[in-house]
Amino acid sequence: MCRSSSLLFGALIFRRFSCDEHERRCRQSRASRCISRSIRLYKPIMTDAQVEEIKRHFGVVAEALKSAIRQVAEDHSGIGRELQEVRDEFRDEFREMRALYEAFIFTT
Repeated sequence: MCRSSSLLFGALIFRRFSCDEHERRCRQSRASRCISRSIRLYKPIMTDAQVEEIKRHFGVVAEALKSAIRQVAEDHSGIGRELQEVRDEFRDEFREMRALYEAFIFTT
């Protein structure tokens, strides 16, 4: 069974064929060298095993991305806590300096 489809780009219609049909057409035209084969324009249809391998690979990649995102989120929350600690420290030091300044102003 040969699969083919038509693609419409503007006013031009291009006909795209499956790899098998394209090879048959090249043999019929007795082309000395098929450019589509040299640039690998038409690729054979993947087998179920290849599809499953790709799914498994992307599952591994997705899991790695999830763990990386989780690590970034944990680091972000840690940085937020550290920043809050620094803010609290500055606020306490500012209050202490203000109290010393007010004590100095009122005693003189």
